[in-house]
Formats: sequence, structure tokens, C-alpha cells
Amino acid sequence: MVYVGSDDGNVYALNAATGAKLWNYTTSGAVSSPAVSNGVVYVGSSEGASRPVYVGSSEGNVYALEGNVYALNATTGAKLWCYTTGDDVDSSPAVANGVVYVGSGDGNVYAIGTLIHARVAVVIFEQPPQKMASNRARIKRR
Repeated sequence: MVYVGSDDGNVYALNAATGAKLWNYTTSGAVSSPAVSNGVVYVGSSEGASRPVYVGSSEGNVYALEGNVYALNATTGAKLWCYTTGDDVDSSPAVANGVVYVGSGDGNVYAIGTLIHARVAVVIFEQPPQKMASNRARIKRR
């Protein structure tokens, strides 16, 4: 099988020999390139403007993005779990030793354990405070 993330909000599993679609999983935002490990497909997704951030301006609301990391069954496409970060997840996940590593637009790199009952996310890199001010320019205006 070949796995593809798409800007249309879907993850696709395709037959490698024929290109036929075997399954798809729909998110509510653009999907990163997937990582596959031990029968699980991992993707990041930018979920769109879902929560308002009020900045004290009369010009209207500014919305911040949320992003998710999804774990999908590689054979069926069924969602195994989902972890929400503080901003969009455009980066492709990397998997090593049972841990999913992914960067988020919130300036953090997350390490997420892959065992369903023991899944814990730890921020392994946090953007320094002086960089956070410039990162605010990335907040999308809707």
C-alpha cells in the first residue's frame, strides 16, 4: 500500500500496483505526508480556525489554528487515536522506538507515546519567549 496526505483534508491508502483507492480518512484540514510504523499510519493535520483569540481590537476576531496528530489503522483506515496541539501541524511525523515526533505551529516539538493506554505527549522543544512574539504574526485572520 501507498499512503498519501492531501490538501483536501484526506489521508488516502492506495494499491501500490494499480493506484486504486483502498480507503480514505477525512479530517477537517490539510494533511501532512504520513509516516507508517507497525501497521499504523501517522499524519498531522491543520484543522482550520476553530477557536477565537480576542486581541482587544475593534477590527474583528483573530482566530488561531488547532492541529491534530492522527494514528490510523494502516489496513482499514480506522482512527486509533488523535492528539491536539496548540496550532497547525504541517510537518510530517517521524516515528522511532514507539514515539511519534511532530512539530506544531505553536513553536513546540511533541513526543507522543504510541501505546493506546499509555499515550502521553511531552513537549521536547519549546520555542523561546522572544520568538513567540514573532510567531504571533502567523496567527490567521478570519
